Amino acid sequence: MAKDASGQADVFSGHAGVDGLQTENFPAAAEDRPDLSASSLRVCLADLTGRVASLVQGSGWKQHAWQQGRVVLLPEAANSADAVDGSVAAILHDALRHGRHVSTLALELFDGLKALHGLSDIWRSRLGMAALLHDIGQIYGERAHHKNSQALILGEKAACDDLGTVAKAVRVLLEVVPSQERTCVAQLARYHRKAWPSMTHELFAGLSLMDRQALLITASILRIADGLDVQHEGTIHHVCVQTQRGAVLVGVQGSPEQDCVVCMQRAGIKGELFSELFARNLLWQQF
Repeated sequence: MAKDASGQADVFSGHAGVDGLQTENFPAAAEDRPDLSASSLRVCLADLTGRVASLVQGSGWKQHAWQQGRVVLLPEAANSADAVDGSVAAILHDALRHGRHVSTLALELFDGLKALHGLSDIWRSRLGMAALLHDIGQIYGERAHHKNSQALILGEKAACDDLGTVAKAVRVLLEVVPSQERTCVAQLARYHRKAWPSMTHELFAGLSLMDRQALLITASILRIADGLDVQHEGTIHHVCVQTQRGAVLVGVQGSPEQDCVVCMQRAGIKGELFSELFARNLLWQQF
């Protein structure tokens, strides 16, 4: 990826005048985008568990914690998203609604890049679940939240709060993730930011060569998707991709335009792992 004089990634390299992507390349929306600001933690959790269940059921895994038809609701104490600013419940709510949107973008990227990465649907499911859960470690604070997300998914750390509402919410959500998949899902959540996967990391080193390669690729996609929602406002609605010689052109739909630029800039910076793996620059086009 090209760098500017300050050393920052030049994410708009080749942006002007790029042709090839059309609006019909974008996925059709199955439903109107939800009003995230009006979602309650309880409704958000129920929606997320349903989404995780759908990913599990479509992955080919025969045994999982999800029971068909189960409805997950939190106690009335968690019914409102209008919790006191900074409360653990409010933090978890933001992490979950952000995770829901990042999951949508990550899966669109995964599908659009299928010919390039060649990964199976099992990794698609792992990506979707990790995207949904990647920020739950925020309940312990911003610092090292990626590692706390990993620890929560692995069950090495337990969520706690005064009313027990958040702890119950996290337990219910994690019950949906098959136990045999938590190692990969947890690592993907960890690698959405900061250090790249490394053989100095025990869990990563313990994977097979094929799984290490697949996890690197999947984590690189998650990092881009997370960057595209850097403001946690759902600014980028949809993405589509077109592979080119030496580059991947990413088309984005969203508004307002100035905020889309911020999101593309951040995604370009977080896309350095992807560019390193595939020896392709990320180019951007807004519709």
